[in-house]
Amino acid sequence: VLIISFSVDSFTQRLKQRIIRLLRPSHAFASAPASLDSISQLLSQNGFRVVASAAVVPGLSADIIIVAERVARARDT
Repeated sequence: VLIISFSVDSFTQRLKQRIIRLLRPSHAFASAPASLDSISQLLSQNGFRVVASAAVVPGLSADIIIVAERVARARDT
């Protein structure tokens, strides 16, 4: 089992970033947010599958927690 945290890119997060940039130009955002699909694809390419995911603070935070597990390959069994 693998538990990871990612910053997810979404319309609401981009809108929030624009508003914060106007109010607080020096604010530092996550360096490379990604879509949930691209995160799932990256995990899949490395032999994992997403079991569950949950937003840390829906609507306010771009962070999500992902639980993944290694996919058994024929030679692993």
